[in-house]
This record gives sequence, structure tokens and C-alpha cells, in this order.
Amino acid sequence: EDLERALAIRTKLLGLDDLFRADTHLEIADLQVDLGEWDAAIASASETLAVYERVLGPNEPRLFLSLTDIGRALLGKGDAAHALPYLERALRLTEKAEGTDREVADTKVALATALMATPRDAASAARVARLVAEARETYTKVGAAAAKQLAKLDARFPPP
Repeated sequence: EDLERALAIRTKLLGLDDLFRADTHLEIADLQVDLGEWDAAIASASETLAVYERVLGPNEPRLFLSLTDIGRALLGKGDAAHALPYLERALRLTEKAEGTDREVADTKVALATALMATPRDAASAARVARLVAEARETYTKVGAAAAKQLAKLDARFPPP
């Protein structure tokens, strides 16, 4: 409720294309994904994505955060096939992004999850293994702050 109230105030004061408003919407989307509010998360992250694309352009590295939230929400709804393009684009943008290593690892885990849920070949299976290994390495380096993500990763993709 507080984030939505802050969003309403920022929108009223700063307008619809304001990046601060979009950032607030992204925070809301993150929470909605964590709470399992899939449709609301998709709507919030899509709004952020639209603002970022309109204001910053389609190749702006920050878009990876919105794209990842959309992909994670689609995965939560059981729609891995539709999640894949969002997560693939998000991963491409992480190469230029200034997100935290943990956020990039979250994108890799979501993509690996989507790939596991769709038909795949040996190359795809190897890619899943690489994405998971990279995310596990990142979460391990981050330490206690990523313990929750590492536990979820280990439950979904048991270590070798």
C-alpha cells in the first residue's frame, strides 16, 4: 500500500514518463512476484518496461530488471514458453547492465527454469547447467545476503 501511495504521489507530481515513477513501479513488481501476485506483477513490470523503452530506448540495460520480473511472473503462472523471450532479452541486456551480480544471477536462474520447463536438446541442457553454475557461484560469493536465493536454487537444481 505504501509503495502504491508513493507511486500515485510521484505520478501526480512528476508525470507519467518519469523514471522515478517507473523505478517505484518496478519495486512494486518485485514485491508482487515475491508474493505470487502474477498478473499484478506482469502489469507493474510491463508499465515500467514501457516507460523505460519510451524514455531510454529499447536497448537500455536497465530494462533487464523489468523483463526478468515479467519472465518470473509468467513462470509463476506456469507459462514457461512465453517467459523465454523476456528472459532471453533480459540476459542479453545484462551484458551492458549495472545491476548487481545477484540480480543478474536471478535472471539466469529464471531463464534456466524456463528452459527446463520447455522441450530442449543437449545444447539447451548444457546451457541450463552453465546458467545454474554461474548463478550458484554468484550467490555463494554474495554470502548471507543471497542465502535465500541459494537455498531455492539448490532445491530446484541440486548441486552436482
